[in-house]
Amino acid sequence: MTLTKQDLTEALQVTKKDLTAALQETKEGFTEALQATKKDLTEALLETKKDLLLETRKDLTKALQKTKKEILEAVDQKLTAQEKHFDEKLDQRFTDQKQYLDDKLDQKVDSLKVLIEDIRDDIQLLVEGRDPIIKKQDQHEQKIIHHETRLTTLEDYTYTKDRLK
Repeated sequence: MTLTKQDLTEALQVTKKDLTAALQETKEGFTEALQATKKDLTEALLETKKDLLLETRKDLTKALQKTKKEILEAVDQKLTAQEKHFDEKLDQRFTDQKQYLDDKLDQKVDSLKVLIEDIRDDIQLLVEGRDPIIKKQDQHEQKIIHHETRLTTLEDYTYTKDRLK
C-alpha cells in the first residue's frame, strides 16, 4: 500500500488537529496549575507577611517597654538627686537662720549684761552713801528706758524679721 499525497495531507491534518487539541488541553492544564500555584503562593505570602508583622510588632513593643523603663529610671534618679539637693539647701538655710538668731540673741544678752552692770554700779553708789544727784537719776532712768526700747525678745525679733521680708 502506497500512500498518496492526499492521504499524507489528510493524515497530517488529523495529526495537526490531534496535536492542537492535545496542546490546548495541556495549555488549559498549565493555566489552571499556574492559577492554583499563584493562589497558593499568594496565601503563603500573606501568612508570612502576617507572621512578620506580628513578630515586628512584638519586637517593637518590647523595645518600647525597655526604652520606657530606662527613661523612667533616669527620671527617677534625677528627681532623687534634685530632692537631695533641695533637702541640703533647706538644711543649710535653717542652720544659717538659727546661727543668725543665736548671734542676735547673744548681742541682746550682752546688752542686758551691760545694763545690769550699770544698774549694779548705780546701786552700789547709792549703798555707799554718796548723794545721788537728781540729774543722774533722770539719766539713769533714761538709760533704762532707752535699753528697754532697744531690747527685743527673740519672739519680737523673729516677728519683725519675718514682716520685713
